[in-house]
Amino acid sequence: MPTAGGTTRWNPSPDQIRVLEVLYRGGMRTPNSFQIEQITEELGKYGRIEGKNVFYWFQNHKARERQKQKRAALLTLSTTTSTLPAAAAAETKVYTYIQ
Repeated sequence: MPTAGGTTRWNPSPDQIRVLEVLYRGGMRTPNSFQIEQITEELGKYGRIEGKNVFYWFQNHKARERQKQKRAALLTLSTTTSTLPAAAAAETKVYTYIQ
């Protein structure tokens, strides 16, 4: 779908996603510019892609992972406090700060 600038949004192919996820699971979190060029070249075999797409994919994936971990921690905390005896639960105060 064209945007205001006339460009289209990048829609990664399943092969591109697979390669990016393998790299991420292998420990790559913030690739440098040289690594981005190499990844872009490799992913270009599977479809249209630019370096900025690789950069933003890693940035967004890392942010979503952090959000998922925070949600899981809050869920664990809330289930832990809800299973406490009533007297202990009444004395326990849980404060959640959302950034």
